[in-house]
Amino acid sequence: MDSADLFEPEPAEDGRSASDLATLLVELGRVVKGRAFYEPGDPKLAALFRHGFRAWQGDLKRHGALELEIGPTGFWSTRPRSPITRSELGGLAAECCARGLRRVRFEAEIDAEALAAFVELLASDRTIIEAHGGFEHALYARVPAGIVVNGAPPKLAAKRPEPTEESSVESNAEAATPDPVEEVEIPLPARDPGPPDSPDEAPDRARAGERRENPTDPEPGRNQKLDEPPLENAIPDARKAQLVDLLLEMDDCEDCAKYAEIVGRMVVIAKQLSEEGRLDDTYRIILELARHAGDDAKRPAGQAELAAKHLSSLATGTRLEDLIDRACAPGSLASVRAAQVLLELGEEVVPALLDAAEREPDSRRRGQLRGILIAMGEKTLPMLLEAMEGSEPGRSRSAIRIAGESQIPGAVSRLAEILVGEDAVLREEAGRALVRIGDPNALEVLVSVLNSDIDGLPALAAYCLAASASPRAVDPLLHAMHQAIQSREIEWAREAIRALGRLARPEATGALAELLLRKDILKRRRLRELKVAAASALGRIPGDEAVGALAQAARSRDSQLRRAAQTALDRRAQALTTG
Repeated sequence: MDSADLFEPEPAEDGRSASDLATLLVELGRVVKGRAFYEPGDPKLAALFRHGFRAWQGDLKRHGALELEIGPTGFWSTRPRSPITRSELGGLAAECCARGLRRVRFEAEIDAEALAAFVELLASDRTIIEAHGGFEHALYARVPAGIVVNGAPPKLAAKRPEPTEESSVESNAEAATPDPVEEVEIPLPARDPGPPDSPDEAPDRARAGERRENPTDPEPGRNQKLDEPPLENAIPDARKAQLVDLLLEMDDCEDCAKYAEIVGRMVVIAKQLSEEGRLDDTYRIILELARHAGDDAKRPAGQAELAAKHLSSLATGTRLEDLIDRACAPGSLASVRAAQVLLELGEEVVPALLDAAEREPDSRRRGQLRGILIAMGEKTLPMLLEAMEGSEPGRSRSAIRIAGESQIPGAVSRLAEILVGEDAVLREEAGRALVRIGDPNALEVLVSVLNSDIDGLPALAAYCLAASASPRAVDPLLHAMHQAIQSREIEWAREAIRALGRLARPEATGALAELLLRKDILKRRRLRELKVAAASALGRIPGDEAVGALAQAARSRDSQLRRAAQTALDRRAQALTTG
């Protein structure tokens, strides 16, 4: 098995280590992912953003400005230039590159508004950025200071291209300047609200009581989509007026008994409509119920619970399938809202989401479904454990992967059982999931099988420990290497050495350097094989001690070891100059 170099350099000039930078970027990625599921003003999004901003603000105050380079596969720090490795960062780097972001500098005095605007653009449709002439122009149009993009100074904002008509609403959207992050919830800037008469917006207009004299005419100055009629026109019979009245009553109702009656009547109509194939109209009602179910802080006691109960009864069968399909729509506000409804429904829709993800042939849509499951966090654990224990390998594989990507510690014991099970494919998925969870218990499971008799399992465990980038993995791998050498298990010893190289922790340098000098442990040919592997591993490990050991090996009498050491030195030099 091969993996990308896990090269972790010494702390940079400003005192930041690669793990510090990776942690910051993971926090940024979580906020961007949260923005994909929650609308501005949602308390969950505000809490997520507040936590991320505090992490960034604290780091920038301690260490000063931070400059990063971005490629399709990851991030690089620039002082000195070195990769920032973490498995969770690939998606964020890809999103940045897709939006034309190649270099970014976060100033020490960054405020919440600047970071919020940056997050908003990363989560927005690329056409918005293109309409402004690039990421830097789109960002500087919102905030003129705090972040420098692609080396272009903020003064370029004055010279940015005129936005297109389609982006004018979005680019001129007002965003309130937040108070200090320690005191208030910090809202993210509002996105383009989208077509005003889309199915998602109709209930908002109905709640506000904006009834027009002629409901078939769009409001003056607004471009109405003919295939997305407002709620008043969506149901061509007497139920139209009845449903609009119920929506208005539901918002204003403070009596729980009356509220239950109103919601019950709405659900009856919704089920009738779905039986007639009018899923658009049913979806509007689902959106309203989800809004009330998630609004327990503002609704009278018991109403949010009632709305949640009726939402659960409505979001089943074909209606749930339709909701899941809407959540996979590419890059639209409607998909965000549908995803939010699924998040509100929580664990009860986990089986349906797992099934949909397993059946979905499109990788983008499949990723969206998994993203929703990941966003649910530990709520999914009971259903994931049930799926792991099932007899369907595909479903089990998906459940294992989602448990790992969700970083749920409660899944570790079940993953430990799968790791020693009969299915080699599931064993590999379980190993990867344990690495992603990454807590001490998960790593201990991997350590425990380094001496397993199961074919291929020790090598898998070594590979996974290397991918963890954790200092906890150094001693177990060194112990495995020494044991393998003593027992003359050359292939296993070489696998352990390779894993130490991929781990790239300086704590392993001394033992590998000592191996280069050994003369009496094995036959000459076997010893040379291990020395060549050790030289290659040292080429991946940061620090002057590794360089010194390789320089000494490059003067060895053994021609193969000399070549291996020189090759490792050359690769180190090339990595420093090209990244």
